[in-house]
Amino acid sequence: MLAAEFARLGAVLALVAFGTGCAGARTTVVADTAQYPISLSRAVRDADGTLVASGRATPVARLEFETTVWGLLYSSVKLNPRTDISEAVNEQMAAVNGDAVVNVHVKTGRCATEFFPFLNLLPIWPGCTKVRVEGDIIKVQRDSAPAVGATSTAKAWSSRTESF
Repeated sequence: MLAAEFARLGAVLALVAFGTGCAGARTTVVADTAQYPISLSRAVRDADGTLVASGRATPVARLEFETTVWGLLYSSVKLNPRTDISEAVNEQMAAVNGDAVVNVHVKTGRCATEFFPFLNLLPIWPGCTKVRVEGDIIKVQRDSAPAVGATSTAKAWSSRTESF
């Protein structure tokens, strides 16, 4: 009797565990063709490789990008293996004439498919995850040295921009 009750309790706990948002998705966020430097920290390097002093960096706008990625088999199969934010970065930077993006944060959240607990038990049930990328677009004030054009600065920085 006691063993049967423990078995029932175990089955209920397993159903609860398997039915609470197991259907999700995974992706790798990249910025392979971004024409501007992107930093996860509050600092960015100048064209000569030195850190830009905080007094020379002025926030001009917020970078915002949001998408939904999909997966199957409890997120083992990535239907969106890569999420490239380059186009959004390039468009938003050009719109405000920015020089770099700093303080980049990648956030994830739940989406509608996770609110069907019994369907989440099915490996073929598609899972999804909302991905939101935010950061501060800055304009770098040039020091007294000869000004470096934004295009040449972006090219110099692009060699240091990595996928994150």
